[in-house]
Amino acid sequence: MSKTWGSILVVLVVLVSVMVTGLRVNDEAGSQEESRDLAEGNPQPMSPGCPTDDTYITDNTTLDGETCYVNDTAGDGILILETPNIVLDCNYTTLIGDATGVAIMIRTSGVVVKNCQIGWYGVGIMANSSHYIGITHNKIFHSSSTGIYVDRDSFSNTVNDNVVNDTQGLFYLGFPGAAVHVAGIDNVVARNELVSNEWGISIMPPNFPDQEQNNIVQWNNITFSRLGIHVHGNVNLIANNTVDSSFAGMSVFMDSRENLIVFNHIEGNDRGVHIEGHRNYFGNNTVLANDGYGISLEVAFYNTFMNNTVDSNGLGSGNFGLSLSFWTRGNTFAWNVFHANYKGGSISEDSGPSLDPQYNSFHHNSFIGNTHGQVTDMSAGHNDWNSTCAGNYWADYAGVDADGDGIGDTPYVIDSGGLNDAPSVDFLPLMSPGNDPCLAPGILNAALTGPAFGDIEITWKSSPGDGQPGQSMFYRVMRSVDFVFPLIEIGIVMGTGSTEYSFTDPGMGHGQPDTVQYFIWATDQHGRVGSSKSLTKCSNDLQSGMQLVSTPLSLFDNRAENVLQTVSYDDVWIFDVGDPIDYWKSYSKSKPYSDAIAFEIGTGVWVNVEQAGTWTIVGMYPLSRSIPLKSGWNLVGYPSLFAKTVNEAFAGTPYVAIEAYDPIGEPFHLFKLSGSDYLEPGRGYWIEVSQDVVWNI
Repeated sequence: MSKTWGSILVVLVVLVSVMVTGLRVNDEAGSQEESRDLAEGNPQPMSPGCPTDDTYITDNTTLDGETCYVNDTAGDGILILETPNIVLDCNYTTLIGDATGVAIMIRTSGVVVKNCQIGWYGVGIMANSSHYIGITHNKIFHSSSTGIYVDRDSFSNTVNDNVVNDTQGLFYLGFPGAAVHVAGIDNVVARNELVSNEWGISIMPPNFPDQEQNNIVQWNNITFSRLGIHVHGNVNLIANNTVDSSFAGMSVFMDSRENLIVFNHIEGNDRGVHIEGHRNYFGNNTVLANDGYGISLEVAFYNTFMNNTVDSNGLGSGNFGLSLSFWTRGNTFAWNVFHANYKGGSISEDSGPSLDPQYNSFHHNSFIGNTHGQVTDMSAGHNDWNSTCAGNYWADYAGVDADGDGIGDTPYVIDSGGLNDAPSVDFLPLMSPGNDPCLAPGILNAALTGPAFGDIEITWKSSPGDGQPGQSMFYRVMRSVDFVFPLIEIGIVMGTGSTEYSFTDPGMGHGQPDTVQYFIWATDQHGRVGSSKSLTKCSNDLQSGMQLVSTPLSLFDNRAENVLQTVSYDDVWIFDVGDPIDYWKSYSKSKPYSDAIAFEIGTGVWVNVEQAGTWTIVGMYPLSRSIPLKSGWNLVGYPSLFAKTVNEAFAGTPYVAIEAYDPIGEPFHLFKLSGSDYLEPGRGYWIEVSQDVVWNI
């Protein structure tokens, strides 16, 4: 492209503002009841004072509001051919033809045609080799070919606020007709009501195959047409249009390229959207309740589909939300929602591998509640169903996320349609539709800081894209107390391109007894959110004397002297069943030759507490844990923040005996637990097993 989309849109928005501002709406009660009747009846004889066949307009002209039958068999009706910058105000005059010719022909610049009512012509209004024309607030009905025709030699014209009904769509100058037909460059088609036409809006090729057109088509309502919007051109903006109750909502024809198609609403048609061409962008559109397919691709290359909602399509025909067929390659589908369609998507097998849809990429999409399956991919694994960091959300995915990174631990296998070829696989299925692991900031450190360790400081790594040209990022610090949701936002940190950021939450550290959970949510300029894993602060009261404890959190600095910084203690011991030469390891603050003791999840630790107090730690909380147990006795930690009975915690894991700390029990301060006794967070236990086994909790 010779221009960026940003510069194109700025120029086009200025054009819309200038052209539309200069066109005033005449909403006076000047429309004739008689002309409304004629739109549904038969042509009537011409009234006195009407324009005749081939009437030339050379100055500002206001008609008399008559109903005029203009026999145009010898030529066209009103002609504005040479004089620029004039206004033709029909004043709701109705021009009636005989299904041939052009009612108003323009071949100059700067002309405004408004408030005309035109019926039974071949073409209602034509701009031929014209520029800076305003066609506004006209009503055109029963054209045998086209309502408003702007040819390929015309540029910078505006077609806005017109009503066009019942065009028949016969070919004109080699092109099929439409309610509004636009070729050329830099034209604007906006806020038109187009009802019961063969085609609604047709964007046709310019003079040269690779020419950038930069036409804008926006805020139009199209109903009861055979084809709502047809795009056969390059670099056009199609935005905020509504197409409903038609045979086909939208078509992007072969070889059309780099069109920006956004925020359109395609609902209740027989078919939704058909895409050919290449490098078009289709984003933030709603494709809803179309009887046939929602979106169909054929002979389509390197198009991008992002942030679209494809909902409840194909229910009347057993069709698909998304269909890819015949020679469809290199397209990207990301952050789309496919919901409640007959089937979410279908990738067909065509006439051999050379024609099958291949090398298409799917990631961050959500497939939810599609009544006859999520997706069938018959391409023998030739499409990618995840990016390097994330796949898609599948509502029927039955896997788990043990490490809490938002991605399922086992792949999602996609239906191959009964073929025996290699299946397609999403290797990184998402666990929820709202989280983007690709944006997730990684928490680098969390520490108790401030006076008496009363504050919590969190440090995290920036998200991908932070500081990149054209991208913005901000971070929301979210908190819950005692696992009460929803999360509460306690701070916002704006991205500055730094590699890491930090935030301090005052008064929520040591001395504040509640369990506190934190997440860092990174949000980009598109509103997509990536969440960090869970960071947790927890506390446990310890009595003086020997205590058997453990950490349920993964700690950033797990050395005993750091982990026990809020506790008055002397000696620490762990039992290492994997070291038969030296089972016991010990650490003492007063002995420089002490062993290095690390607090690991699943490890029980004896601590000699000198003075009763509260033990507070902060770290990452894993969603599931696997603890290897050796045959015989093991000193382990209970790795959860939620108490469970022995039977619940060891469901599926065989054991011989479990013993817990008993402050008054002699001689080893232990007592045996029954199946109904509870394992407590932050506590350690002796467990005897008869063979090596893994305890999963």
